[in-house]
Amino acid sequence: MSDYQDSQPAQQGGLSTQHVIESASGTTSPDNSNSGPASYVIFIVGIAVLALLLSTVLGFLAAIMPYVMQEIGSSVNGTSSNTGTGYSTPYSTPTSTQDTNSLTGQTSSSQTLTLSEALDLSLAPYTSLVDDEVSASDYSGADSAVSQCVRDVINADKGSATSVARDLNAAARDDSTASEHIDSAISTCDQAISDLQAITVPASASSSVRTSLDEGISDSEQRWTYIKEELTLLASGDDISYNDLSSFDAEVWTQTEAAGSSLTQALKTSASE
Repeated sequence: MSDYQDSQPAQQGGLSTQHVIESASGTTSPDNSNSGPASYVIFIVGIAVLALLLSTVLGFLAAIMPYVMQEIGSSVNGTSSNTGTGYSTPYSTPTSTQDTNSLTGQTSSSQTLTLSEALDLSLAPYTSLVDDEVSASDYSGADSAVSQCVRDVINADKGSATSVARDLNAAARDDSTASEHIDSAISTCDQAISDLQAITVPASASSSVRTSLDEGISDSEQRWTYIKEELTLLASGDDISYNDLSSFDAEVWTQTEAAGSSLTQALKTSASE
């Protein structure tokens, strides 16, 4: 027999032994054949536990989310929330929403208010600005001197309104110093009127433009006169007439709109000349 034949494995019964190569995923443990459905049960139970945990977490988040959003809203309103006027409101949230440019509808029964109740209303001295009544597009094409005059009026009004808002904020938050802060706000009104009276209408503008500017300044001054009267009413104590407060507040809104209308007319007339 040749050396080659001697080196071959012996064959039994004429059948050759076939070698099987299992893949990496093949089942090689003999115990697996005896595991039965246990592995599937464990897998299903694991999935069920995970689903239960996920459901619990989502339920918890859903439960606390309204409180989280409320806290975030309160924080924003109390520190840096802006109204449409572009500056901070004096305090967090009024008791009801102001739907019109007056106090109408903010309270329904009480004819007299305490200072705290009055400060909890959305009052015009800090929710209205002349700037809100003048569109940025209205400046387009207007004479630079006329535009600057309008900006001077708006800046004087806005600066004073911001100061009043700050004082009303402090008054609403601390009863012990409320009177002091309201007096400070009243002094701001006097300064606002003085600042507006010091604004000079450009002599280079046409007579119609100057007339509109004069009316805008005059309306702005009158606005601050009514704001002062409203604040003086607040300073009277804890027996504040709601009707009087509402009347002054409505006048503030009326003069604010009138001032904005006159200043807008001055810009438009200047642009058209």
